[in-house]
Amino acid sequence: MPPWAAAHLADAPDEEWSLKDFTIVDELFRSGSGGVFKAVLRKKRDKASTFVLKQKRCRDLFKRREAMNEVTLLTRLKHPHIVECFGSFWDNVRGSLYVVLEYATGGDLHSLIQTRQNYFPEQWVWLGMRQIC
Repeated sequence: MPPWAAAHLADAPDEEWSLKDFTIVDELFRSGSGGVFKAVLRKKRDKASTFVLKQKRCRDLFKRREAMNEVTLLTRLKHPHIVECFGSFWDNVRGSLYVVLEYATGGDLHSLIQTRQNYFPEQWVWLGMRQIC
């Protein structure tokens, strides 16, 4: 976990977080099962406090268990090339689980590929493949 994230999030266990702790800056994606939002912690407003909130609507018990299994897996993944998961919290009013993720300032690989006008250099592709593996 980056030091700035540890400083902002370590003192707040996930059962104490709520949507009120964050200011939604932008909606990045919306689907029928939830949304993805760029958010800033209200306690500290600098670039280091920018996160992604992934909303998953989970009305029934099976979907809640499935969502919590995903969060458990994501919080265990620690790799420099994988977006870090810092935890989660429930919003019972909306029937949603919010997953707190690291914000990647450079965007995602899919967006990079879609906006690219020409082929990537072979050396760049091999570097990317090595990072994935």
